[in-house]
Amino acid sequence: MSAAVGRAYGRLAYNADYENIGLVSYLREVINDLETSVAPCTVQLEAPEEIQFAADRAILVALVVNELVLNAGKYAYPASNEEMI
Repeated sequence: MSAAVGRAYGRLAYNADYENIGLVSYLREVINDLETSVAPCTVQLEAPEEIQFAADRAILVALVVNELVLNAGKYAYPASNEEMI
């Protein structure tokens, strides 16, 4: 979970708008970080091109997505071969 929060702070440090963050691109990065944790499953995010979100709320959304993806990989497909989350 700390990687998701750390990634948000990293994005904010390089962003001119400190209050908002591109939620979809941020979530794609968080999901890419999770790929190795849920292997051999793959994770796919279907979302609009971009959504601007308040940074503090984007972090909360990322933490929820982080937990959902990890739990799906661990419990929904515990012995699967290459399922899609």
